[in-house]
Amino acid sequence: MTPANLYWYFPSKQKLLEAALVLLYSSSYQILADADDASRPAAERLLAYVRAFVGLQLADRGEEINFGYLALQSSLEAEEREEIRGWERTHRALIKDILSHGVRTGEFEIPDVSITASMLVTGVEHVFLWYRPDGRLTIPQVADEYARLALRMVEAPAAR
Repeated sequence: MTPANLYWYFPSKQKLLEAALVLLYSSSYQILADADDASRPAAERLLAYVRAFVGLQLADRGEEINFGYLALQSSLEAEEREEIRGWERTHRALIKDILSHGVRTGEFEIPDVSITASMLVTGVEHVFLWYRPDGRLTIPQVADEYARLALRMVEAPAAR
């Protein structure tokens, strides 16, 4: 496709970037939402969420892609970041719902759901910093270990 064709659909590079980032956020949210089943116990929901999130961060993505994504997002104007912020809130709402479910049912002991959600999301988002495909762990092994650590973080009895 030529640049002229792109500008037919997108009035600027910024709008093209915004559309690409929104697509990335919406598709990753769909994967996480598909992994969640609100009828399951909170611990199972958390395990599924963390495993899916680790998979998103590591499958077909490298360190360069993740760093590039963050740099690109920060290069947007404040107005253009608004839809992306909405997706960030949507992503965060899903993990908060899982954690709140666990608190309500007594499965989790969490003093602050928002802080715990931030810690979990931040930890998983940066798994690409150390993971290497030729390292000692496979992606499913990393996902399982992160899921186990997440259960410990929320003081779930199943993790003890």
